[in-house]
Parts: sequence; structure tokens; C-alpha cells
Amino acid sequence: MKSIRDAVPSRRGGSTADDSTGREGADGGFFGSFSGALTDDAMDYNSFPSGSNLLLTASEAQPELQKDFRGFNTSIADMWRYPDAVNERIDCCAIACCGCLQADRDRYLMTGKKPPSLCRRIFVHCGLPLIIFGLAIFAAVNVPDPYVNQMFCYGFIFAFIMYFISQCCKGAWKRRQVRRNLLWAKYQQIGTGRFRRRYAEESDEEDDDGHDEEEEDDNNYLMGQTRGDVWNAHSLCGCYAVDRGRNFAFAADEEITFCTRLFDCFTNACCAKICGMHFMCCGFCGVAQEGREIQTLLRPEEIHIDYVTMQPMMEYYPAIYEARHSEGRPKSWWFNRLSSFSRWTLINTLIAMALFFVWSLLSRGLNHQFGPKNYLVFLLTFVQALIFLSLVYLKHTKDISIDALVKFFAAGFCLSTTLGVFFELIVGLVIRLSMGVIMAISGVDIVQENGYSMTNQAVSWTSGQEVGYEYVGVDYRSYIEAFANDHPFMYTIYLFITSFVLAAMIEEICKYFGYRMVDHPDFHTRRQIEEAARGREEDGVQHTVTSFEFQDRSFKSRGAAITVSMVAVGLGFTCCENLVYIFIYGKAKLAAEVFILLARSLFPIHPIAAAIQSIGVCRRDLERDPKVRLGRIVAPAIMFHGMFDFSVTWFYYIANRKGNFVDEVDTVNTLSSVVSVLILLSGLCYYFREARKQRQRLAEMDGESGADTSQLT
Repeated sequence: MKSIRDAVPSRRGGSTADDSTGREGADGGFFGSFSGALTDDAMDYNSFPSGSNLLLTASEAQPELQKDFRGFNTSIADMWRYPDAVNERIDCCAIACCGCLQADRDRYLMTGKKPPSLCRRIFVHCGLPLIIFGLAIFAAVNVPDPYVNQMFCYGFIFAFIMYFISQCCKGAWKRRQVRRNLLWAKYQQIGTGRFRRRYAEESDEEDDDGHDEEEEDDNNYLMGQTRGDVWNAHSLCGCYAVDRGRNFAFAADEEITFCTRLFDCFTNACCAKICGMHFMCCGFCGVAQEGREIQTLLRPEEIHIDYVTMQPMMEYYPAIYEARHSEGRPKSWWFNRLSSFSRWTLINTLIAMALFFVWSLLSRGLNHQFGPKNYLVFLLTFVQALIFLSLVYLKHTKDISIDALVKFFAAGFCLSTTLGVFFELIVGLVIRLSMGVIMAISGVDIVQENGYSMTNQAVSWTSGQEVGYEYVGVDYRSYIEAFANDHPFMYTIYLFITSFVLAAMIEEICKYFGYRMVDHPDFHTRRQIEEAARGREEDGVQHTVTSFEFQDRSFKSRGAAITVSMVAVGLGFTCCENLVYIFIYGKAKLAAEVFILLARSLFPIHPIAAAIQSIGVCRRDLERDPKVRLGRIVAPAIMFHGMFDFSVTWFYYIANRKGNFVDEVDTVNTLSSVVSVLILLSGLCYYFREARKQRQRLAEMDGESGADTSQLT
């Protein structure tokens, strides 16, 4: 895999051989990628093989260079502005894991450095902070002298804070280097349009977490960016000057998506209109802007790499393609056809399972509550998700590969859930603060178990120190219960908002993002695959597959692949959510864990909602319906998911209101079960009806296009 560092000379100008060698060892070679014999003046451009360009020439890239946002083709506030698959994937990956997914890929494409291994990252970002925190706890418990104890604790806490700040600064530094290097590459490309990739050996150098050497900024190559722009684009908190002109107007097809409108509300609320600044946090927008820019600079065959491992897709996809279109049983074992990421995921999952099993066997000796029976429930949580996924996959073995299923499941389990937790914390905080204000204004009267009521003064949140004294021992849930009893209509609205906004809308959008984050060759066209294969062949790599004539599959096959992949994301999401509900809400009680697992297995809301989303995705991507955007894709799933959550929580609220008799509670619980089943069946009926209609439309499209379906199931 070559990088942009192999396409442009040093920012210092003409490099010497000694200078190039020194810089190559220091930072992977971006600044010294060319020796003195390969400077602009001395380079023999006719000596390179045809088609070996890494960068697009100026004439080829000219359609993409019609806009200028201080050196970039897109604005830093253009998150989800462009609804195509590539740009939407970049924007989604830019917010996942604090932007690490996209930032690692951008850095690899710019410098050729692979990101550190996951074990190293866990140790650096989790292990060392936990060690420092553990030492602080140890000192607090075991140091008898109060003064020394206090000094130790403050020292370790200070070390913890400084370590956190240093890691953030180091990551921001590396991202700023990528931004500068990208602007330099673009400056060189626009200036000459002649730079070609050096025909060099592939570099598998791993990032050493060190700082790259800083060079003086040149206003010419920064192309309108100031040092403050570069700094604030990747700061923990910063203000980036608005890069849209006063007379700027969006094109008719740009400001159209649901996420774009939400993001515009956010950016405009952050002083963009008043102060002329965008508020930057953790560099999400800067990483996305750079990722979109790299797509316009690199040739297609250079960007077909996996996230995380940076493995070229053509290293593993020929075996998948050959097995899919073989007449008999595939010769290779399915595990040998997996990518490095999928193999790594499965192996480490098995290792984690074994470690949890050992931990459960040591429950008595270590005096913890996670015993062998709890481990069995833990194992069954994964098994039920895999059984469901296997049943879906068995009918579509020719439509999507096991490698893709592993990646989509992992995206739902890890990425969609972390995004969901992040957004639910923010939105939940706003909703609960609003609820607190309403409760404070309306007044809450809490009736204690002894029959006495607390005074309004005691429960007021604005009465000063006397209230603080009386408030001791009163749980926040007591206020919620009292408010629910006194104001049933307002509490019903609260449940409605939490069900449809906090749960359904956020989770469904995050599942869609999980689907969008995965880039797999199963969904690439024949032209894309052949371009990637040609690029590998020019690097001296030969493939066992000489023709990819069946890569352009029927519309029905591609629609089935989309549905199965989105269901895999939904199953990964629900598997992680089940673990939270079982082992956190179940509170280590075996009966509660088994009941929650059975209940959530009987009501697979997330996979069904994901399948409903796939109807809209197929309408947009396959049927090319211009009216279908993100809002219309997720709206039916949000309605289905929200109605189910609202019915469960509302009936639970009715059943637990004070003053209910036992027979009334039983009636409400029965009614809740019936309504839940009806909503579940309604969602299934909606999906099967719409899926049947869509298959008919796709079959008609196959007939019109003359697609060969003989190789497909």
C-alpha cells in the first residue's frame, strides 16, 4: 500500500538523499519521500508504468476543485451534507470512537503508518490510567498519616489529569500534522498536476505514538488556512472561523438530509451566525473534512482498504468471490476467506469468552457474584443472537459473505452502541433537566411510608440551606414517582418523549450509522473491484481470480445483502444492549437474568427495526428514489420502536401508580403483553408486505437491465 507521502516532495523543496533518509526513519517518510534524484526537476515521468498515479492530476480533479473553503473542497461544517455512501461513511466514522477510526485511516493514507495495535492502545489509554487511579485508591486506604495520605492522593489525581491531557494533546498533534500534509499534497497537485507515485516497496511501519517534527508553516501551501485554523480544527475545545462566504448559498441537492438539518441547528446554535465561529470538540468535523478531501486526491484503487487493520480489500476478496460463484462446494474453509479484521475479532472474542469462564470459576475464591450459572446466561446472550443471524444468513449465502456479517455485527455491537450511549447521555441530560424544571415549577408532594408528607419547602430545589438539610435521604426517583402520581398527563408526555426521541430515534439512527460505517467489497461494483485489482497487479501482486464478471449482481441479490447486513447490525446492537439489561439491571440475580434474556429474545425489536430500515435503504440505493433520504429511511423504524417502548413504559407506569388494586395490576400487565405482541406483529407484517412489493420492483428492474441471476440464489 503506497501513501500520499510517496507522491509529493518535501515541504522544504528539493530534498537531498541524506535528508530524505533521515526523515524516512523519523516520521515514516512523508517529508522525505523523494530523494534528490526524484525531485520535481529531475523526475522522469515517463518511467512509471501506465496507471500508476497515486494522485489525480489537476485536470482529472478539476470538477472536484470548483469550491474552496480555505483550502478544502467542503466546509468543516458539512457533516452529512453529501448523502452518497462514501462521504456519509466518512462522516459517521469521524464521530465514532472520538474520531479514531477515520483519523487512523487518514494518517495511514498520508504517511503509510499503520495505527498501533488494539492491545497497545488499551494499555496506553485504559491500562495506565487505571493503574494510576488504583495507586491513588491504594494510597487513600493504606497510608495512615493524614497529611501524607492527602499528598499521595492529590499527586496521583494530578498525574491522572496530566496523563489524560498529554494523550489528548498527542493525538491532536498527529491530526494537525495530517492536515498540514494534506494541504501540502493538494498544493503540489494543483500547482503542477504531474506528480506520480514512486514505485517503491510497501511500508508496514507501525505508528510509534511519537510526535512528528514541526516545520514552519508556509502561507502558500496552507491555501488560506491559518495556524489558528489548523490548531482549532483538532483541539479538544476550539473555535474555528466560519469558512463559508457571506453570499454563500447551498445547491439544490445539498441541504436535504435529516442529519444535515439537525447538524445545521447545532452549528448555528454554536455562535456561527453571531460570532462567525464554529465550536469544535475533539476534532470530529476536522477529521471528516480531511477524509472527504483525501477521497478527491487519491485514485480509487488506493482507498479500498479496511478500517482498523488497513488491509487492502483485494488481499482477501478474491477468495470470497471465488467461493461465492463456485459451482460446487467451496474448496477453501470459510475461516481462510476472512479478512484480518474478522479473524482478529473472532479469535479475541473466543479468548474473552475463555477469560470470563475462568473468572466465573473463581467466583467463590474471589468473593464476586459472577458464577458459572451467570456465565451460562452470558454465553446464551451471544448464542441467541448468532442463531437468529444464522437463520437469516442461510437463505442468502450467495448474497453476502461471512466476513461481511462479522464486520456488520461488530459495528452494531461496538460502534452503534457507543454512539447511542454518547447521544443518549447528551439528549437525556437535556430532557431530565427540562423535567426537573417542570417539577420544580409544579411542586411535588412526596408521601413517605409512614403516611406523613414532606413539606413543599422541604422538596423545593430553590429554598437554600434548609432544603439541603431536609433533602438528605430523599431519592430522585421518589420525586419522579410523586410527580407521576400528581401529574399523569405531563408524565405521559415525558414517557412519550423518552420513548420516541431518547430511545427510538437515537438508537435507530445509530444503527443506520453502524451500517454505513462498514465498507465491504461485497457491495462494490465490478468497476471498483477491477480498479482495485489492477492497482494491486501494478504493485506486483497476482490474484487467483482473473475476471470479476459476476460482481455486478442482480438488484434482488443486492437488496438481500443490504437487508441481511442491516439485520446483523441490529443483532450486534441488541446483543450488547441485552448484556447491559441482564447484568446491570438484573443485579446478578440468576432468575432476573434468565427472565430478561427470554423476554428480550421473544421481542427482537432491534433486528426487526433494522430490517424495516433496509426497505428505505434499498429504495434509495437500488431503486434510486430521489425522495428517500435518511429521515424517510428511519421514520418507520422509529415509529415501530417508539410505539413498542412507549406501550411498555406507559403500561408499567399505570400498573405501578399508587391506589391500584391487585386485580387492576394483573389486568394492566395482561393488556401490556397483548399490546406489545400486537405491535411486534404489526412491525413484522409491515416489513413482509413492503419487502414483497420491493422484491417485485427489483425483479422488474432486473428484467429491464437483463441481469444474469443464474449465479445467485
